[in-house]
Amino acid sequence: MSREHLRRGVKAYAHFIASHPFIVLALALAATVFAAQLQSTLEIVSMNQEDFLPEDRPVVVAFEKIGDEFGGLNTLTVVVETDPQVPNSNEVRDNLDPRMIAYGYTLHRNIMKLDEVGSVTSASSLLREGNGGSLPKSVERSMELWKATPTLDQYLSKDHTLLLVKAEVLPDLEAEDTYDRFDSIIKDTPRPPGLRVYMVGEIPGDVEVDRHIGSDMQRVMSYTMAGILVVVLLVMGNLAYGILPLFTIIFGTVWSMGMWAGLGQDLTHQTSGVSSMIMGIGIDFGIQTITRFRQELARVGGEEEAIAETLANVVLPMSTTTISALIGFRAMTMGELSFLGDMGGIMSLGVLGCMLAALTIVPALIVIYVRYVQKIKIGEVLGR
Repeated sequence: MSREHLRRGVKAYAHFIASHPFIVLALALAATVFAAQLQSTLEIVSMNQEDFLPEDRPVVVAFEKIGDEFGGLNTLTVVVETDPQVPNSNEVRDNLDPRMIAYGYTLHRNIMKLDEVGSVTSASSLLREGNGGSLPKSVERSMELWKATPTLDQYLSKDHTLLLVKAEVLPDLEAEDTYDRFDSIIKDTPRPPGLRVYMVGEIPGDVEVDRHIGSDMQRVMSYTMAGILVVVLLVMGNLAYGILPLFTIIFGTVWSMGMWAGLGQDLTHQTSGVSSMIMGIGIDFGIQTITRFRQELARVGGEEEAIAETLANVVLPMSTTTISALIGFRAMTMGELSFLGDMGGIMSLGVLGCMLAALTIVPALIVIYVRYVQKIKIGEVLGR
């Protein structure tokens, strides 16, 4: 197809948009609603270390073989820390204090009752074992047992502030549910004064990330949108023409995420922030379309011919940019790290979605604005 044939085809398409902008807008909105429904099914899933590499790598094969043969376990550690608040009080100040050891053993027993726990080891259980089946009643006796049991170095800190309870949790369980059950035990178990208790490990880390990532992404998206709006308004020098390019990234992002969900994919912690990158790249398509339209409108005078000339002149450079970006992002899928492939796939769909938005809904909105909205006199609408 020659360039002239391409121009004629694009102009015919542009004239259709100019003649039926509300139909194009309705179709685009319907596609957006469908994409938004698909996007709502996206989940942010955690990636283990073995998920970063291809399945045929020896280390991954060995990990899966051992997991299948012997079962995999996740270690969740409950940390009991001295945290006195009042000077010269009766609060616990030593991890060998019998009250702290007894509390650690109570946690140990309560955690063992959970179905998802395979085994529990704690400083308290080791001290009890070394003391003939009973908990030591004095700091001095606990110190003697510590010196005689080198393993306790893994459960008691040498600065006498920490005592650990380590639980081996069965795999393939919901991290959120497991975290909540441990958290309930910590909250419901009466503790001596002067202690602070918290969890560490992969499960608590994943849960904390999951709980914060949603609000963080909303904040990042807000900052991104605000920054882009300021820049576009400064470039355009007009409120309406500054807002119109934003529809490129709004609809393009929703469409791309809908397509990603439609492919049966999910997001990970590593790829959850990709929307901001899509917006930063995709806004260029909207700016190109609006800027060229304003130039053509000043030259030809009518919005229908202006939008036809606009699309005829921007479709080739826009397509070239999109193809170049797709090549670069798809090249990321050729690497061995799986999350880079996922990011490349999402970014490819993001660029494609923004280009489609710039060639469909944005021209329709431009025509609607120039033909209908711009001619409205605010005073007449308000009855003045």
